[in-house]
Amino acid sequence: MSRLRVSILCVVTILMTMPFQLFAASLTDIQPIVRQAPVPFPLSGKTVLAYEVAFNDPRPLGLELVACTVTNQDGKTVASYDGSTLNEMVKLPDDRKVTERAKQFSGILLRPVIFLWLSFSSDEPVPTALGHQLVFADKDGTQATISVPNIELSASAPAALPSPLTGPNWVATAAFANDTYHRRSLILIDGKNYLAQRFAVDFVQYDNKGRLFTGNRSKNESYPYYGAPVLSVAKATVCHIYDGVPDNTPGEFPPHDALTRDSVPGNHVILDLGEGRYALYGHLIPGSITVKTGQAVDVGDVLARLGNSGNSDAPHLHFHLCDACDALACEGLPFALNRYTAVGTAVPDIYEQGFGMTSHTPMPAVLTAMPNLTVMDMK
Repeated sequence: MSRLRVSILCVVTILMTMPFQLFAASLTDIQPIVRQAPVPFPLSGKTVLAYEVAFNDPRPLGLELVACTVTNQDGKTVASYDGSTLNEMVKLPDDRKVTERAKQFSGILLRPVIFLWLSFSSDEPVPTALGHQLVFADKDGTQATISVPNIELSASAPAALPSPLTGPNWVATAAFANDTYHRRSLILIDGKNYLAQRFAVDFVQYDNKGRLFTGNRSKNESYPYYGAPVLSVAKATVCHIYDGVPDNTPGEFPPHDALTRDSVPGNHVILDLGEGRYALYGHLIPGSITVKTGQAVDVGDVLARLGNSGNSDAPHLHFHLCDACDALACEGLPFALNRYTAVGTAVPDIYEQGFGMTSHTPMPAVLTAMPNLTVMDMK
């Protein structure tokens, strides 16, 4: 199965539920696209498809999105959304003016986006292609539907990787889920939105008493895992490094206007893993990077030390895979860890509370992604 180029604008079929002349011109302006062909990946015993549908803003046309139906290659419905459920999946552009400077780098969204997350149990067939029907309504409640032609799933498999850290009680925060800040972090760079962090994870670590820090929480050194060695996940080549960003005071983000496209991920290393995959390690301690651009590394080689630089308010390792040697101007790709042991689930407000987890019987996991807030032992 070939991977589709999803940047090509979809041809849309208008299925009218009202007189053609009232909606035809408006609907052809909406132009929906699937942003990236979904890559199936394993999560909690299921197969998940995480992807987005973007379209031109219907609000200036007097329309709003009221329903979305997803179908498989045979036209059978596999998911449908409306009301508050749909609203929670949609991110709309705000009213900020898109200046030329903002187009170079900002969090501004150019087009509305539906964030889709389809999950299939082991006894459910995973589609080979997906179609989408978007229903729009005007202020009088009159509706019309745009049908987006099927898009094939990507033939790629998620990368199988060893852990980028070692030791017990690592917590995968803002990890694989449809409502995390990573999942929704579309960033505008040079006039185009990217979702590099689609499958990103922020790693922090509990101590043996289930605490993130001891003593003064406003000092990086109070976090026992601060300075932990960050490890190469593959035989790879270092394609980019960035250093010189100071660590922040825990509890405080740097001023937004002090951040640049390069410094948002803090001090960072990007590895070229081959086959169009690149691994980003972000928020490293300044001066701790031990590798150079162009250097070959092996699995387990120490790249740097876990820090709190860039757009960060607590020590952690930001890790993600994407399709280009760029921290942000790329599209995120899923990955699965070769092996880890899940030992619990952290509290949702882990950063504010600083402690707390629900323990359970250790469950070895092989070749699977990490559910959000999983506490794990990594080797």
